[in-house]
Amino acid sequence: MAAMQDEIGPKSVTVLVTWDANDHGGNVHFEAFQCSEQAVQLYKDGWFVPETEPSGVSKMQNPKEPNVEQAVIVASKDADSVDNDWFLCACAILDHAGPLLTSFPVENRLIPQSASSLRDHLRKHSSLPYSSRLADLHLLLWLAGQPNLDQGDMLAVAEAVRDKAELMEGYKVIIDSIAGV
Repeated sequence: MAAMQDEIGPKSVTVLVTWDANDHGGNVHFEAFQCSEQAVQLYKDGWFVPETEPSGVSKMQNPKEPNVEQAVIVASKDADSVDNDWFLCACAILDHAGPLLTSFPVENRLIPQSASSLRDHLRKHSSLPYSSRLADLHLLLWLAGQPNLDQGDMLAVAEAVRDKAELMEGYKVIIDSIAGV
């Protein structure tokens, strides 16, 4: 994990996702971790002995004095290995609302995409500006396959969604007519 964090940077996080099955279906649990800056620095300096199998414990070796058997001090005792949990920092996972919507049906799933799906989506988000109502990847992909909108039209629609700009009235009329609104 320290190697990946060194390569990707200090904003990298490892997430452990587990499924807890129960009588009501189950629950998904998320736990996010990051290596401490100390672990990344020790990795850069060559203190970790490469392992063939992950064990949950890291063998340590002083790169300047490789013959010293107990190269580190853990809990005031000389040691040659360190539990990996020592280097982990828990990261808070916060709920958030992103700029994109996700209520339009996904292609190739049990719920088909249709004009009625578009109508339901537009009505569900009627309090938002029109371009924000279209900020759903699967909706935009579906619209791109409609014969009423060519590539240039979709470029203008996608740019309005990206820039959160007002969509030209003609595009609103076309999209509303596809939805049957």
